[in-house]
Amino acid sequence: MTRIAVIGGGRIGEALIAGLLESGHAVRDLVVAEKSETRAKEIAKEFGVLTTTVGDASEGADVIVLAVKPADVEAALTEITKIELDGDREQLIVSLAAGVPPPCLLYPSDAPDDPPPLHTGRPTSPTNPNRRQP
Repeated sequence: MTRIAVIGGGRIGEALIAGLLESGHAVRDLVVAEKSETRAKEIAKEFGVLTTTVGDASEGADVIVLAVKPADVEAALTEITKIELDGDREQLIVSLAAGVPPPCLLYPSDAPDDPPPLHTGRPTSPTNPNRRQP
C-alpha cells in the first residue's frame, strides 16, 4: 500500500490522519512528524501511528503531506531536502498550507545548490476543484 507521511499533527494533520484511517488505510502505512513532543504523543496514543522527525517520516514515503502552518513550510521543506529521497520512484509532495504560493514550495531558501527536479501542477481551489488558481 501507499506509505503516507503527514508533516504536522495539528488540526489539519489530525483530520487527515483520521480520514485516512477511516477510509481504510492501515496504521502501518501512516507516519506523522510533529515538532511538539507532547502533541506527537497525543497523536500516537489516539491513532496508534508512528510519530517521528520530518526527515525520518519523509524517507521512504510515497506521499509527503505538508500539513503545517504557513510559517513552518520552509523549515519542513529544508528538512526534506536534507534526506536522500528514493530516486528510483516518484514521490508526491502535497501542501495543505494556506496562503503559500506554489513557487515557494519548489525549494526552500537554503536548499542545496543542485536540488533535484520537481514537477508541479497548477493548484486548485479547495472549495471548487474545477476552478484553477492563477
